[in-house]
Amino acid sequence: MAATKGSGGGSELIRATKKEALVARRKKLKTLEALIRRRLGTVVESFYDIGVALTAIVKGKLYATGGYTSLEAYLTATKLIGG
Repeated sequence: MAATKGSGGGSELIRATKKEALVARRKKLKTLEALIRRRLGTVVESFYDIGVALTAIVKGKLYATGGYTSLEAYLTATKLIGG
């Protein structure tokens, strides 16, 4: 015999499915948060290192040893930044 309208079997299944989906989405959020936190440290380190290298190139006018008249010309030609 078919379930009666008031049995609530279907709505319990829907609630359970929604709860499982919510748990899975929260787990995914935490995983992505952890990834972002790990990578942020790398970004900061890399940004600093690039700045130090560019400063050395500018202060020593090292771009001129490659035949470039300016840092901008050097960066454009080598496509290190903005290329």
